[in-house]
Amino acid sequence: MNKRQFRGALFDLDGVVFDTEPQYTIFWGNQFKEYYPGSHEMEKLIKGQTLVEIYDKYFPDPSVQEEITRRLDRFEDEMQFEYVRGFEDFVKNDKRDAGTATRAAAPWTGYAAGGHRHAPQVMKGSPLASKRLKVRERKNKRR
Repeated sequence: MNKRQFRGALFDLDGVVFDTEPQYTIFWGNQFKEYYPGSHEMEKLIKGQTLVEIYDKYFPDPSVQEEITRRLDRFEDEMQFEYVRGFEDFVKNDKRDAGTATRAAAPWTGYAAGGHRHAPQVMKGSPLASKRLKVRERKNKRR
């Protein structure tokens, strides 16, 4: 049997390696309380969205975007970067081939983006390769 030599692994840091989600939830909750007084738990609606998507949908005013960006920069400078529970053990003990772990597939978190639980898994290969394959499959279906 041909054994592969371990070369490395690629991990998404935010929410997979470091437990940052609770901190971002507080940050965005404060922004929504200020700009959308009376709203409830809007910070939960933005899980998994990019900053551009959040700005486009909820904060379209460029001056508001600039202010939130300043706050976000300060916030991230002071953020705590603690490992997600179980990550260190996973790295020390996992003997499978290297893969790409994202929040949606991080076995040690036990949940996917948006807090939906699922069976843990490690994705093998490049995340871009699987995305390219899906695009190719959609193009082939159209033909």
